[in-house]
Amino acid sequence: MTKGIFNRRNKVWSKLLIIIVAVMVLLFTTSMTSPAVNSSKLNKTSNKQQTVVSPSPNTQVPQIDNVVNAEQHVYETVQCGVMKYRALKKEVDQIPLYCISGKYAVGDGPLSSRLNTTSPIIEHLDIPIRLKPQLAAYWLSDTSLNGGHLVVAPKGWKAEEADTGANGSVSIKMVDPVHPDRQWVYQDVGGCQGCAISMIGSYFPKLEAWADQQGFSGEHVKFNSQSQRNKHDITYTLSHKNQSYNTFGAAYQNYDEEGAVFTKLEVSMPREQSELVQTMMDSFFRNPSYSNWK
Repeated sequence: MTKGIFNRRNKVWSKLLIIIVAVMVLLFTTSMTSPAVNSSKLNKTSNKQQTVVSPSPNTQVPQIDNVVNAEQHVYETVQCGVMKYRALKKEVDQIPLYCISGKYAVGDGPLSSRLNTTSPIIEHLDIPIRLKPQLAAYWLSDTSLNGGHLVVAPKGWKAEEADTGANGSVSIKMVDPVHPDRQWVYQDVGGCQGCAISMIGSYFPKLEAWADQQGFSGEHVKFNSQSQRNKHDITYTLSHKNQSYNTFGAAYQNYDEEGAVFTKLEVSMPREQSELVQTMMDSFFRNPSYSNWK
């Protein structure tokens, strides 16, 4: 009986051994075929993703880091000489001259932003010695190599605007990089006669009726103070949002049968810097409009 049980056990173990071997063979076969299947699936997935992501040969993919706004213009200032000046004395003094690369409504602008002379001279201008380090001259060329606008503004300020319109109008804005609310703004209305007449009527009270007669009435300007220096020049002050500041202004006008001219300069600074402002105003009145330097 013991022998019979032993034989039956051998048969059972033999069957189990056969089953185990069969399972091992099946597992081995599966492990050999699965990588190929997975690799095939992976390649199909990868190819499908590449088809979606890859652009066609005619598709242009923008490089975001290199996108530049076509309307953006950089107003660079480069030292290009000196501006000479003298008052009643014969000695000539000078301050640095910077040329501004402006923005032009018509064409590509001048071939060069530089003045054809490196040392223009302003007569009858006196700059106190202690104020010289704080001032510089700036030149904005028109589309020729000779003409443009020569102005005196705080040295080291940033040009945020230097635009020339299609009618010859000019707007220059300088800003203190440390105190952005300190600003220097120059405007020349150019060949727009209606603009010139209207502005003359607005800033020169004695010519308000004349502007009305020409059909271009001026707008009322709320001056804090106003003083007419002569027939062509006027100075004024305006309120500023910073109560310790003033907006100091100077305006120039001239008109005859050939047309009207109007320019103005406004400087927003603390009141205690009025002497520096006055020096810039004096320079403005010596050279208030378009200049042609030979």
